[in-house]
Parts: sequence; structure tokens; C-alpha cells
Amino acid sequence: MFKKILVPIDFSDASKAALNYAVELTQGKKQIVLIHVFPAKIREMIAFHDVPERVKALEAEVEELRKKAALELEKLTESLNERGIHAKYIFIEGEPAQTVVEESSKGYDLVVVGIPSKKTHVANTCYNIIKGVKTSCLVVKEEKAKFSLKKVLFAADFSEASKKAFSEFAIRFKKEFNVEMAVLNVFELYPLPYLEQGITWMLGDLEQVKKNLEKRLVSEYGAKDVSYYVIEGADAGIEIVDFAEKEKYNLIILAREEKDWVEKAFLGSVSAKVVRLAKIPVLIYQTNFKG
Repeated sequence: MFKKILVPIDFSDASKAALNYAVELTQGKKQIVLIHVFPAKIREMIAFHDVPERVKALEAEVEELRKKAALELEKLTESLNERGIHAKYIFIEGEPAQTVVEESSKGYDLVVVGIPSKKTHVANTCYNIIKGVKTSCLVVKEEKAKFSLKKVLFAADFSEASKKAFSEFAIRFKKEFNVEMAVLNVFELYPLPYLEQGITWMLGDLEQVKKNLEKRLVSEYGAKDVSYYVIEGADAGIEIVDFAEKEKYNLIILAREEKDWVEKAFLGSVSAKVVRLAKIPVLIYQTNFKG
């Protein structure tokens, strides 16, 4: 299913957790590319020192760090190859998030990103990668380092991109990994001010509305051996995460339509919230739906 996977590596436990998921998903039979971007900003910071002797010493320290990182990446890749895993590595200097995003457009099926438990600059870099990658992205939290894949939740919103992601990806994923799958739609309850502005349908029988949505869900996302759920809530992102945690799912799949930078800046709040709040891995499937 995944022929070529890109894994950003910074040698943290989070990035190693991401690598573990990449290995499990490919079962060691497809290509995994490890990429480490040595931050060019480190060299730029040296320029703030105006003492020549200090500048020279710092440059030597940075070069030593660079060599150490390159060697560590090479060793990690070799250890995978020794296990029979088809792996290669890319060591490059630049701006980490931007460089990974650019590399992601070169024929990868998936980018697997590890998020550290604590909020750090590294975490911000990871979120920038997730936002910008040109292909599907699997987000793995550091605390979920152990691979587990039994129950998968697909979050549906009835958009054409979502339906395409379900039919061309989620169903294949279910068969490939032999997992239990459910489709969830969150029926968002709008606040009172919106009701006063003419959204009167919300005042009807909520249970009947949910039943109608369930019928539509089965009709438009129809597949065998899949469960379907409709729940109500004020915030879809929070409801998806809470449902997945309560029902003990191992993975959440969401669709993301290819958009220009303006749309990316303002849309996708549900996906962003799920990625930030979920404790389990989240796979964002990139569709190219144009309407």
C-alpha cells in the first residue's frame, strides 16, 4: 500500500516512534527514507559573536555536531538494512520544516512525523511539516511509540474529498491491515445566535436528524463490514478525539484536500485540532479532489 515513506529524524524518542510505525506499516518490504535536516540557523547564530577566536571555536563545535549527526543517521539506516528493511537516508543542511516539505513532493506515499510529548521548538517544526507536506501524513505521538493497529476510525464530513479518501484509501487500508473500521460523522450543534439568524432546522427532533444522517452516511460511504456512527456536539475536532479515546481506537483517518496556501492558512481547523488533541496516531490522507 505504501511504496515509499519519508521519516524526518532528529534522534528524539518521538522521531524513533515514527520510524517504528513506518517499519510496521511497510513490514520491511518497501522503501523507507530517513531525512535529517541539520539546521542552518546554528551557523547563522555564530555571526552574532564579534570575537574572532570565539567564532572560530564555535564553528569547530558546529562542524563536530554536524559530523556526529551524519554518522548517527548513517548508523540508524545501516541497522535497518541489517534487519532486512529497505532503507536509505538523506542528510542535508537547511531549514528543517521547509526542507522536509520540499522533499515530500518527490514521489512519497506517506510522511510519518513523530510529535514529542512536551511543547518544544521541535514540536512546532513538526506541526509545520504536517501542515505543509505534499502527500499523506501519519502523525505519531511520542507516548504511543508502541505500534498497535486493530481498530481504525474514519472521520467523515460528506465532502467529496472525504468520500474519495474513504473509497480509494480507507477501504484498501482496512483490507491491507485486516482492521476493524468505523465511520464517524459529527453533527455540530450551532450556538443560539446562529439559530436566531434563520438556522431553524436545528430546532427539530435531534434524534430524527441523527437517524437521517446515519442513513446518508451508510448510503454515501457504503462498505461491507464497517460500522457507522453519528454523534452530536459543538466542536467536531473535540468530539472525534473523545469518541476515539472512549471506544479505544488505535488510529484516526481524516481527509485533506489539496489547497493553495491561502486556503491552508484558514481552513482545516478540524484536522488541526484532531492532530493536536489526539493521543493516538492520526493519518491525514491527501486527496487531489478539485470538484
